[in-house]
Amino acid sequence: MVDPGSIPPVLPHELVKLSAVDFIQKIRQHVFRLEHCYSSAQIDLIVDEHKALIHAHRCEPVLKDGIDFDALPSPGVNPLEGSPKCSCGKKDSKGRSRLPAL
Repeated sequence: MVDPGSIPPVLPHELVKLSAVDFIQKIRQHVFRLEHCYSSAQIDLIVDEHKALIHAHRCEPVLKDGIDFDALPSPGVNPLEGSPKCSCGKKDSKGRSRLPAL
């Protein structure tokens, strides 16, 4: 059995750069190794969680700010400039896009 701790860590700002299609392709490339640590249901959940992360990154300004701030290459870069728009259509009290309430 493979130790899950031996899988290289990936940071959130790296994950949000991968489209759902690219993420699924990466999972498929490594599914044999992953199945030593995770069940098929757990792998499916990981894919679903990645999709939710991408959506939240687009729609939740606080989450986006936190992820983008951690990924800044140098001080003085504004992570809010040129950010993608949320597709869910919900707005917060300041008119910014946000996720729908659960």
